[in-house]
Amino acid sequence: MGKNQAYKAMQRARLGSSSAGPEEIEDGMTDGSFHSPEWHAARLASLKTSHTITWEEFKRKQKEDELRRDELEADKDRMMREYRAQLDAERARKLSLGKNHSASKSHKKKDRKDKDSKKRSSRKRKKISSESSSSSSSSESSSGDDDYEDDERESRKSRSKRSKKKRKHKSRVKHSSSDSDSNKNGGPVPLSKACDLRPQFGSAICGHRNLVDRSHPLLWQKVLFSMGSAELTTEEVLKMDIPWETYMSTKLITGTHLQLLRRYDKKSESQRAALLDDDGPAYVAVFINILRDISKEETVEYVLALIDEMLTANPKRARLFHDKSLSNEDTYQPFLRWLQEGNWFIQEKSCKILTLIVSARPKGQHGLVSNGESSHSKSKISAIDAVLEGLLDWLCLQLKAPTHPNRSVPLAVSCLATLLRERFVRVSFVQADGVKLLIPLISPASTQQSIQLLYETCLCIWLLSYYDAAIDYLATTRVMPRLVDVVKGSTKEKVVRVIVLTLRNLLPKAACGAQMIDLGLPQIVQSLKAQAWSDEDLLEALNQLEDGLKEHIKTLSSFDKYKQEVLLGHLDWYPMHKDPGFWRENITNFEENDFQILRVLITILDTSGDPTALAVACYDLSQFIQYHPAGRIIVSDLKAKDRVMKLMNHENADVTKNALLCIQRLFLGAKYASFLQS
Repeated sequence: MGKNQAYKAMQRARLGSSSAGPEEIEDGMTDGSFHSPEWHAARLASLKTSHTITWEEFKRKQKEDELRRDELEADKDRMMREYRAQLDAERARKLSLGKNHSASKSHKKKDRKDKDSKKRSSRKRKKISSESSSSSSSSESSSGDDDYEDDERESRKSRSKRSKKKRKHKSRVKHSSSDSDSNKNGGPVPLSKACDLRPQFGSAICGHRNLVDRSHPLLWQKVLFSMGSAELTTEEVLKMDIPWETYMSTKLITGTHLQLLRRYDKKSESQRAALLDDDGPAYVAVFINILRDISKEETVEYVLALIDEMLTANPKRARLFHDKSLSNEDTYQPFLRWLQEGNWFIQEKSCKILTLIVSARPKGQHGLVSNGESSHSKSKISAIDAVLEGLLDWLCLQLKAPTHPNRSVPLAVSCLATLLRERFVRVSFVQADGVKLLIPLISPASTQQSIQLLYETCLCIWLLSYYDAAIDYLATTRVMPRLVDVVKGSTKEKVVRVIVLTLRNLLPKAACGAQMIDLGLPQIVQSLKAQAWSDEDLLEALNQLEDGLKEHIKTLSSFDKYKQEVLLGHLDWYPMHKDPGFWRENITNFEENDFQILRVLITILDTSGDPTALAVACYDLSQFIQYHPAGRIIVSDLKAKDRVMKLMNHENADVTKNALLCIQRLFLGAKYASFLQS
């Protein structure tokens, strides 16, 4: 007995029906126990059910959730250890300076003063009450004296209140002055005075003290370091004092790490260079461990500033992060983490450092390798791909919605100019639709910063010109007129060189070549060759571009040029449109691909808002009707009549004129063409 039959029998027994039972309800569903496995598979496919998670996927997802929870708990524990270590250090400093003892004495003195003042006020009240009682029992004629005593009591009370307020104000001033004097001594800076770490912001930061609960040191510290972090410099950060001994006492760093940090920290550039030459991978391991295990922004900023200074002095030191001794260390993840979590200073340094490290990784015969591993290690290659994708996503986000108003876009373009040298990055960047984010940045520049940004943007376009999919995308954009406009007016040699090299790579593409000729690039190249350039590579590239343009002009027929113009939608009154010889020689070419050119012309009538393009499209349709034997029938079958008639009421006179000409030829035929044209 199948499961469905057993269930139905149980229902009949529960309802108390007879053995025969009532008739079963016909719901269109057949008992599944009588069907084959093939029928069940077809049934499930017809239901279009969503993907059912397998047991392996469920277990893998469960493990990922557990790992994520463990990471969150570890972060909480680490933050709590740092907070406790900071409290211990501040408490030890105060005890060594006698801070708590002096504070207790001042509190005792204050309590004594309060008690004495209360006793004096109570004595005065008793004396005044006794005088008032004696005066009231004397006689009614002394009512004037009683009024005088009442006034005197009120004045005494007001004076006592004012004196109390003054004493409280003086005690507050004394306490604040004592705190400032105690903070001038050595030791770690308390959290209550954390704004002293940002002296360059002055009262702008300190004025926010009253807006934040200063009793919560972590919250107060977070507000202070989030403000002004975008304007920090490496020199200012390196002036900080980091309590490395405290981190060792809380086991966030080891004794060996502490010794290496003492040797390296606060030393001259020559001493640091010698240490890195002797044992560079060991110091890199210390920096990676600190960025991985410590979450305090001050410390992270300091370590990133150390690494940035190290790589700025010698970019080849990025190879130290791929030493064989670090094969068990994940040298990418700490920087990728702080790229998403830190303030702007941390994000900027993490992006620069990660770009240099990724670009400096060794390359093998069959793929990209890292940390001395073989190129056949699929796990390491996939990890590198994930890091590159995460970095590219962040760079594209900075181009779309900059975090910093002035520094996000230059940083993103500079890093892309380094990363796009690899084919995998070029493919990922095109797939992420990042090419369109670079095109608006190509415009004539005047200042030094804008010239550098323009150069790096053109450098990115040049690197993308080595990828076919990127060339196909660039051919459909307005990048060609922008490049020609810049190279025509730029006097910066490096900008002209990179644009000429880009145009040379784009020239073999038919659409790009036609655009270059239409934009007058051959004349511009001749003008550039007449100038005095010191770069031999630029002169050679100009000669190659000139030769390529000449060959392209020879091979590019007039109809191919017309076809590219129509397909791009950039119609203008070029000589071929009104040349009768062009239409007589090429009229049969319009039949290619099921009259593709005519269909595109009709689409331009619907979609374009350019009056010149609309007028040229109407004129070309009228020319096709005149020169093709079946022109009227073909244009009518393509349903162009209604679209052209709508343009007869256009606000532009040229559009109206050519739309009327097209309609006349469509209705009257070719034998009246000469009369209408005259």
